[in-house]
Amino acid sequence: MRQRKLKWFGVFFLCLMLVFSFERTTFAQPKSQSAGSFYLEVSTSGRTLIAPTAIPYEEGQTIREALLASPYSFKGLDSGGYIAAIEGVTGNYMLFYDGGGYDLDIPASQITVLGFAEQEVYSEAMISLIRTAGAYRERTDHVQNYAPAADAYGQALKGFCSADAQTAQTLLDALNQAIKEYEALLAGQKYQVTVSATQGNKSVKNPQITMTDQYGNVTTAQGTKISVIAGTYHFSISDGTWNRTEGELEVKENKTLKVALPNGEWFGQVQVLNVNKKAYACTQDAKTHTAEYEIDDTVGTTGLYLYAEQGADIPDINETELRTIYTRLDGIDASTYVRSWESKTNSMGQLLQNGMEGRSIVLEGRYAGEDGYQMIQSYTLDFVRIPTLRFLTVREGNTSLLTKFESANTTYELTAVSDQVSVEGIPYGEDGYTVSYSGTGTSADGTVSLPENGTYQFAVTVTHENGRSRSYELTVHRVTAVSVKVTAPEGTGLVVENEAGDPIGASEGDTYRLIPGKTYRYIGTKNTWYHTTAEFTAEDGLEIVVREPDADDALKDLKLFDRATISTRKEYVAEQPFAASEHQYTYRISDANSSVYMQATSDAYTVTAQYEIRQTGSSTAGNRQKEVIITKPVDVSGGASYLPSSVFKGGYSEHVVLRLSMESGDVTYYQDYELALAKTLHLSSMQATDGTNELILSESDGTPVAFDRDRTAYYTTVLYEQEQICISAAFMNQDTATAGGGGYYALVNGEQQDDLSALKIPLHVEEQTETVTILVKHEDSVSIETEYQIIVQKTDPVKVTFHTEPEDAIVFVTNQVNGRTVEKVDGGYGMTPGYRYVYTVSRNGYQTQQVAGYQAPSEETEITVTLEKAEDNPSVKDLSAYWPSFRADDNNNGVVNVKTPVRAEDAVLYWATKLGDGYGSAACGCPIIVDGYLYTYAGTTLYKVDTISGEVVATGKLDHSSSFAINNPTYGAGMIFVGLANGTVQAFNASTLESLWIYKDSLGGQPNCPIVYHDGYIYTGFWMQEDADAHLVCLSVTDEDSSSTDEQKLASWTYTRKGGFYWAGAYVSDNFLLVGTDDGEAGYQSGYGHILSMDPKSGKVLDDVTLPYVGDVRSSVTYDKVTGDYYFTTKGGYFYRISMNVDGTFKENSLQSIALYNYASDATNPAMSTCTPVIWNGRAYVGVSGTSQFGAYSGHNITVIDLNSMEIAYTVRTMGYPQTSGLLTTAYDSEEVYVYFFDNFTPGKLRMLSDRPGQTKPKEVTVEEYNDSGKITKYDTAYVLFTPVGEQAQYAICSPIVDEYGTIYFKNDSAYLMALGNTIKELKITKAPDKTEYKEGETFNPEGMEVTAVYENGMERDVTAYVTYSPDPLTMDDTEFQIRFEHVMYQNRDGAAGVKYAAPVTMVQLDVQSRVYYGDVNQDKKVDVKDVSLVYAAAAGKRELSEEEQNRADVNGDGQVDAEDAKLIYEYVAGRRTSLEPAQPDSQL
Repeated sequence: MRQRKLKWFGVFFLCLMLVFSFERTTFAQPKSQSAGSFYLEVSTSGRTLIAPTAIPYEEGQTIREALLASPYSFKGLDSGGYIAAIEGVTGNYMLFYDGGGYDLDIPASQITVLGFAEQEVYSEAMISLIRTAGAYRERTDHVQNYAPAADAYGQALKGFCSADAQTAQTLLDALNQAIKEYEALLAGQKYQVTVSATQGNKSVKNPQITMTDQYGNVTTAQGTKISVIAGTYHFSISDGTWNRTEGELEVKENKTLKVALPNGEWFGQVQVLNVNKKAYACTQDAKTHTAEYEIDDTVGTTGLYLYAEQGADIPDINETELRTIYTRLDGIDASTYVRSWESKTNSMGQLLQNGMEGRSIVLEGRYAGEDGYQMIQSYTLDFVRIPTLRFLTVREGNTSLLTKFESANTTYELTAVSDQVSVEGIPYGEDGYTVSYSGTGTSADGTVSLPENGTYQFAVTVTHENGRSRSYELTVHRVTAVSVKVTAPEGTGLVVENEAGDPIGASEGDTYRLIPGKTYRYIGTKNTWYHTTAEFTAEDGLEIVVREPDADDALKDLKLFDRATISTRKEYVAEQPFAASEHQYTYRISDANSSVYMQATSDAYTVTAQYEIRQTGSSTAGNRQKEVIITKPVDVSGGASYLPSSVFKGGYSEHVVLRLSMESGDVTYYQDYELALAKTLHLSSMQATDGTNELILSESDGTPVAFDRDRTAYYTTVLYEQEQICISAAFMNQDTATAGGGGYYALVNGEQQDDLSALKIPLHVEEQTETVTILVKHEDSVSIETEYQIIVQKTDPVKVTFHTEPEDAIVFVTNQVNGRTVEKVDGGYGMTPGYRYVYTVSRNGYQTQQVAGYQAPSEETEITVTLEKAEDNPSVKDLSAYWPSFRADDNNNGVVNVKTPVRAEDAVLYWATKLGDGYGSAACGCPIIVDGYLYTYAGTTLYKVDTISGEVVATGKLDHSSSFAINNPTYGAGMIFVGLANGTVQAFNASTLESLWIYKDSLGGQPNCPIVYHDGYIYTGFWMQEDADAHLVCLSVTDEDSSSTDEQKLASWTYTRKGGFYWAGAYVSDNFLLVGTDDGEAGYQSGYGHILSMDPKSGKVLDDVTLPYVGDVRSSVTYDKVTGDYYFTTKGGYFYRISMNVDGTFKENSLQSIALYNYASDATNPAMSTCTPVIWNGRAYVGVSGTSQFGAYSGHNITVIDLNSMEIAYTVRTMGYPQTSGLLTTAYDSEEVYVYFFDNFTPGKLRMLSDRPGQTKPKEVTVEEYNDSGKITKYDTAYVLFTPVGEQAQYAICSPIVDEYGTIYFKNDSAYLMALGNTIKELKITKAPDKTEYKEGETFNPEGMEVTAVYENGMERDVTAYVTYSPDPLTMDDTEFQIRFEHVMYQNRDGAAGVKYAAPVTMVQLDVQSRVYYGDVNQDKKVDVKDVSLVYAAAAGKRELSEEEQNRADVNGDGQVDAEDAKLIYEYVAGRRTSLEPAQPDSQL
């Protein structure tokens, strides 16, 4: 599709979506490379994506080339096609530039502005507005800080999305006027400021003056006078060194400014300390107020501390502040922190990051003088980086001699027994590092020769291109090795370690070459947890026999407590009951707790708890090992052993190894138990206000309560019109400088917040009760989340109660002003007196009633609504439906029990029928199977298609087209339902294809969700854009007015959701409806999708779970009866399962997830999936995207998941993203299944895999080659069953469906609807035609014939109506008459695609007799008197006739030749008879 003027660029499929700021900054490019520039502006329908930005171009470049060279991404730009996404954001973009052009291949020098928008906004006024806004952004006079100009520019940004010419001109005039006003302001009258500065007792004669106005303009002067315009200024007066004084000054006239500057030395020694509070090497120069610190490249964002002594001249030891002036790497301004003088706890977090990049910061002493001005003395601190080694290994063969390397330790002494060792130093970083080796016998590759016993010294030096280096000195003593034999019992694993714990490999069999006199130990292991160990000293000929470990579980009981006091202690409960045979446990411990006490019972073993003592935050650097012997057995009334520093206040989990050991001679028997101490997260404080007054927190009955971290639900009451509440809360420990501190964040009403100190929560005035949720989370994945709720109750609602007939009618009430739903509470609907509402009452089988503008009364009211029964439409008949909607069954699963093709050579494309065009609004939709026919749609036509021939047998008229035809129609109750563009659903009579009714949603949107039918209602969702509201709707399917074909259907209920619903098909049962949501954010790296449970008859949300990982839910929810669970996938790259209670709520903590995999770990391109899972026999099958959604072989795959372990069983690559859902058949084997997926990549291959429980890799693969810019790579891909070719080759975004004969139906972006089925093994005549005997020259009559196709899968089908045969006259050779089945095209065979498939044939056995020419007895090809004479002679016995002559003479067919025959022939000759029976000689002669 070519781009043209104001042509909508199609949004095709689901592109990767990134998060962007409202404006984008301009980028610099050397002027020498630029011949000019134009302004680029991009907006979606709701926001500016790229604010006007100058795009430079080189001489001769086209617009397209300039865009490709820019830092922005335009999907489709490089291929010359439509632009489907800009900066990863999909949209229906259209382009425009000066003069209304659209060709991107003209010279860039011909334009000044290039715009992209989703609405038609082009006008010359818009061009001027973009140009002026771009120039505004580039100005350096700080006009951007002038409020009127900033406001005018902000309005322009909004106008880029939708402004017409008149509006654009108004916005342009406003921006120009504001700029003009600002320029006039800057050109105003100037006033003189005279500075009088003193330092100590002396006057500063030539100070440096800096004055910054309120907009950011800076004026400087050297001396005592400076001239500025009127305004408010921040001044800085300096002596030209590190001393200055700052303050605020209002200038309205000429004035004198008196200031005192710092004097003397405010600073003493300034040190930078490491995590162990030891000082880094430093060079400090008091004369220049500079200091340089040598910091290892291993130091990152934590572990740096400042120690600064006060100098002799500091003005006040208590009032002089110490500050560090730098912006942290996380963007926080560190200058706001007041540091402590002469303290070693001043953490300089986020100052440096790991590597060789140094940094300079300023240290300031600040003192507020009596005049209110700030005196400041500064010190410049330079941090230079020193290279280190990440790893240093010294190996003797395969044995490592250096087993404990620390980058800060530079000397090592080792012992070896070989004649050489190999040394390798790996630098901490990569770029700019080199490693060299030096010393006697040392080669450049690190090989060190040790020719004889003795001592050798060498060095490893790491150098960086910044000139800094570090050397590591090594001393090796070579001695003669001894042989030691160590044998272990059968079934016991063996490890021999040296003194440092480094494993030593055997030199041969059970023999080890060891260093004499050195101590070693063996470890025997049985069944993972059971061990023996003993030390020995190496000596030649020593033989060691390993003791077999004791596999009897020694731990008899175990309990953990929060404190020592028996009467008040609380037990920490493990997630599973204690059993001696279980060696791994997880305990839940409050993050407020910092103590663990333990009881452990063991008969003969000593129980020791081993763990690391955490130092700070999440860091494990510097952690110390700790061991505590547990002396207290399990006893409800007994004491417990204390584990000091095993847990800390905070959210990080800890791990304890419980080691049970027993000495037997020189052998230690031991066994391990692993304990994970997972933190349950809490808030430490929380209060709420209405903005002025503190709100009282209470229990549900109104009893006031104080905040308690273990109480999670609080009630408060506000006025009904209250628009927001303010919440101030704190995490348990967010101080990263403390052990276990930091790592907290929260989801407040679903939005992530890292700071809870000043939350403003908007309220919705029409809602009676609102719940504010604060879900406390932590970066430690083991931590247990806690959700706090503040239930905000409103006063003064009026209860309106509805009584309906029938009683089970659905009542749906919305606020007429904002459309928000009013929930039913305690049998009624709370409404605000005087407000206007809309209520709708509906029920399947009845006529819906709606009342708009209902004004809520001032007191409780009851309303009675009686619905009228809808008149039956007799033409709507219930039909059988083999595949009624998007998925095969009501569970949204795609499992069938029919034999589909499983080998390429056994599959054939039967037909391909083009319906519609392309992949936009005119595209062919995905099909369904109803009453033995396919139903689909394209453009504005609904089609009914013959499954055997592909011929269209009937059509219906759609109200308008769909958006991209990516969904199936849906069948239910004798009707076909089709989703159309702009939030529309149209219903048709499935038998006649006549329109019945149309629903048009108030919010509109794309109809991208499957329509689900259940019990007289349909459910579907719409989508507007990533962060816009859209509806999920419930519609009664009843044809309420059978006389109208376009009656406007009213929704039984709607549910509004930010982000809406895209491919999120609902699972609907009688009790609840499950549906996934978009995350409501642009892209999929910031927002969190939800899984909702709703009442299908009211739309009320029964339960709502926020998913733990970012990303939209763009799959339907699949229910599996065997596991009883529900399954879905997300664009964030996760597969989920969840369990339900019978009341429609989710079972607590039942949500499980698996991270999907695309052969990479790129967080910006996750293994997303929009595939509705196929579930069968404990396995799930989903399609997964690679790192490039539309990039070939970029990691796309079919993933098989084992549901028992909730782990990926295996993956198998595909060429394109299997973006739709799979088809699974169970027909071939009780265990083995076959699963089918399409590649959404041209040519749209249909792939198949066979699978059975326990399988860990694909059984069959197709090896495919990919040429990427000349580099050829081979991939093992999922087996290719079929490949469309020619006109049928295109992207495929259709889930395969199948009929009872095993024929698979699908469409792709070629707009062809296709049928792929089993090849025909035999075409046979199951019933012969009524007529099988013919005379030469007659034509074949098939009446009565039945022809059956016998497929390769054993199925048989009557194809009589679809066979063909020759219409030519029969000959004597047509005794075997050919019948053909022509509806076949091509297949994959012998590795080739598009192999033509021969039409199947069968033969009808015919009896074709030669024709008898009656009357021509003498065979002279005419009937005359001679023939009459011959017959008379024969009848009189005077002539004997041959057999042929007798046949010709017996014209009356009585078997005799007599006078009657002669008479008949005579009459024919005389003209009294026109023919001779039974033939007509005239035509046969």
